[in-house]
Amino acid sequence: MSTLIEGIDLEKSFRTRYVETRVLNRVCIRIGTSEIIALTGRSGSGKTTLLNAIGLLAPPDHGHYKLNGEEVDLSNIASHHRVRREQFGFVFQEFMLVDYMTARENVRLVTRSKSGRIAINAKIERLAEELEIEHRLDHYPPQLSGGQRQRVAILRAVMNSPKCIFADEPTGNLDSTTGARVLRLLRGLKSKGCAIVIATHDQEIAASCQRQYQLTDGTCEEITFN
Repeated sequence: MSTLIEGIDLEKSFRTRYVETRVLNRVCIRIGTSEIIALTGRSGSGKTTLLNAIGLLAPPDHGHYKLNGEEVDLSNIASHHRVRREQFGFVFQEFMLVDYMTARENVRLVTRSKSGRIAINAKIERLAEELEIEHRLDHYPPQLSGGQRQRVAILRAVMNSPKCIFADEPTGNLDSTTGARVLRLLRGLKSKGCAIVIATHDQEIAASCQRQYQLTDGTCEEITFN
């Protein structure tokens, strides 16, 4: 399995006027193509910060970051935007949908396709059918259940055929039945050549992933399953 993302000695701090708090301390992580990885740890251990760092939403302050074997300039904000748009997808715990836009419009917001409106809508319809959400595309987020909103968020994440999807506690706001369904949907993306990184505090979810990185006070250790 080839390496998609490699982070070496990643550091991330947050600053206020008087205090600087280091949240990631020389973290090393590797994500293979078509691999499902779990980031685990207690609340406040740095899971979301690491997820956002390797997803280039909030890039590390220091360290080395490689994508497909090539070094990414951590100071080049424009390149981060391009990578996120072209190669990454994101599923947030709070869904992050625009309430005054329909599900279809929320998905269309992220598309980079130049195929035209008809082709884009056809792709949305096809993917929505796979996610069993096609009958709700013209509804607004407040009209949808939690599970339906999460499936719309997944649809939005996969619309551009990303190389990696980053999911932050994707089942945190869902009941157990709906949560299990969302996880099946995410795991199904692996067969499409997509890597999945899931930040979770749920050990059952973590154990179902291929590899697990455990965070403790900003440090990171790979957990090996026997």
